Amino acid sequence: MKNIMKKMLIDIKAKLDSFSQKGKWQSIIVKFISSDLFWLLISCAAIRLVFYFSLKNTDEYGDSMTYLNYSANIFLGQVDMLRTPVYPYFIKIIKLFGNDFLIQNIILIQAIISFLSIIIFYKIVGFVFQNRAVILIASIVYGIMPSLINFDKCILTESLSICATVVFLYFIISYLKRPAILKSILFTLYIFITIMLRPSFIILLPIVIMFWVLRIIFFKTDWKICLSGIAASIVCVLLILGYSRLNFINNGYNGISVVSSINQLDVIINANMYMDGNDSEISETIKSNLSEPHGPYNSMENILFAQFSHERITKFLSSCIMNQPDVYLKEALRKMVTLSKSTTKVRYASIKGGLSGSLLSLFSDIFKINFLIIYILLFFDFIYIIVHWIKSRQVLWFKIILLSIITTQLVTIVIGAQGEYQRLFVVVLNYYPFFGPLFVFS
Repeated sequence: MKNIMKKMLIDIKAKLDSFSQKGKWQSIIVKFISSDLFWLLISCAAIRLVFYFSLKNTDEYGDSMTYLNYSANIFLGQVDMLRTPVYPYFIKIIKLFGNDFLIQNIILIQAIISFLSIIIFYKIVGFVFQNRAVILIASIVYGIMPSLINFDKCILTESLSICATVVFLYFIISYLKRPAILKSILFTLYIFITIMLRPSFIILLPIVIMFWVLRIIFFKTDWKICLSGIAASIVCVLLILGYSRLNFINNGYNGISVVSSINQLDVIINANMYMDGNDSEISETIKSNLSEPHGPYNSMENILFAQFSHERITKFLSSCIMNQPDVYLKEALRKMVTLSKSTTKVRYASIKGGLSGSLLSLFSDIFKINFLIIYILLFFDFIYIIVHWIKSRQVLWFKIILLSIITTQLVTIVIGAQGEYQRLFVVVLNYYPFFGPLFVFS
């Protein structure tokens, strides 16, 4: 049997060699078929198909409806106070090809984009790591991780957002390998697109601005490139201010999305901070509509936004935080500790029964990682970056950016989110092959 298999492999190799001699394109095809990337894609495709088969198309979430029913026309200066336009317009473009199978078509396109992002991810790990085994392990973890894949079957921004972070990583590594003015501009302007896809990506902007400032300090000869990046950052800021202004004109809310105020309202109420703001009328309204001091507020945001302006509520929330920073910080630390006991495992797509569903659940358990482990890995990375700089006087730019993004994402969801921390964190979950021991010992 062993000899038969060996003979078959020899015959296949001989036929491929013969085929590659026929021309340039044939040679390229044979080279691709013989590559690690080809077999990686085949493996990931097979596993993903099993996962997709075990999941239902899921569009029943309230957020899904706000994307599907988005009616604002950004080209006429109209914006939605809840949703930024990139994902709704992604849906609108797909609608142009027919409305009969809209949900299926959206999910199909998301699955295709998600699958193609494996190629970009593979290229990134090839730049970062030297060890072939590590490159393959990191790539296949990304390619078959259930917590990432399940969002391809949902009408939510997560699927595109995960892919967007992979593209962002590619921009970073491409720039660091070969800095150029055009790259610095595109790399920075791309952030605005990500913010219009998912407002929480605004954390990338201060990180990138700081990156350009530090690069000017450490690489004075690249000052033109860095200044181009700073100029692009200013353009991003102006675009965000312009979008916020449109939101104020259309909806009376001076910000990217009113969701941030809704989330902060929940935090303020659950931390019992609402009685110490700058607006006693709002405080009394909250108090009178709560069934119990720390109970769920349900439609509290609807009650408040019906009676008070968005600007007034925003100022009230800010004053509650400014007047009680210790309480606010204590609540954030409490949530941080609580989150440390949870895992990153997340599934929003409804699961079917049967063997494939059981297999998906099994894989989900294999790939889950505890948030406490993430805290430890981030701390490990911080120490490693400092020690490496002291010993070699070399700055690990890639790792510093990754550490900054993951840390700020964690802080943002802990401080500003009502819950669903796993879903909010999933957009940087694909980063974890790049930090911790895997990076250091590769």
